[in-house]
Amino acid sequence: MTCNPNWPEIKEALRHEFADGTVLQQNSNMRSNIIVRVFKQKSEQLIMKNQKYYHLNSTDAENYCILNGAHLTSIHSPDENNFIADFARTGMIFENGHEAQVYIGLNTFTQAGVYKWTDGTQLDYVNWAGGTPSNPNINPCVTLFADMDSRYESWYQQWPRVLCTDIERAFVCKKPANK
Repeated sequence: MTCNPNWPEIKEALRHEFADGTVLQQNSNMRSNIIVRVFKQKSEQLIMKNQKYYHLNSTDAENYCILNGAHLTSIHSPDENNFIADFARTGMIFENGHEAQVYIGLNTFTQAGVYKWTDGTQLDYVNWAGGTPSNPNINPCVTLFADMDSRYESWYQQWPRVLCTDIERAFVCKKPANK
């Protein structure tokens, strides 16, 4: 799902009518907090609608994203990493690593031992959990700890390597703004 500043919900949230009838239509560039709030609301509605797609393995999650014109998300900065983690967070503390993790689009499918994003973008940022990957051929897919896990507290918002057949709680899709 891509946020569009022209959504009616955003335009309405940026509109303010004063008591004298004067209307102020704010520019979406000035109020990013409103855009984020509306995007999160619409995303939550979409998530509720598509709850049947939770608890998938990496391949099924990527296929779902592709069917919707997207790929599993790529992450290119600490800010984007935090945004994705906040977006996917439930606010619960888990004791089963898989419930706290969500799939992102980093894996070694196209070249053994070399991590690449499924959307084809450059790998220019990493946030490995527990150090750098020692053997990417054993655990070729990557997740993000979007929630706290009592067994892996230090891994919150970091990326562990997992088997691609592991069933994770959720996944995050991302597509270009022009789609």
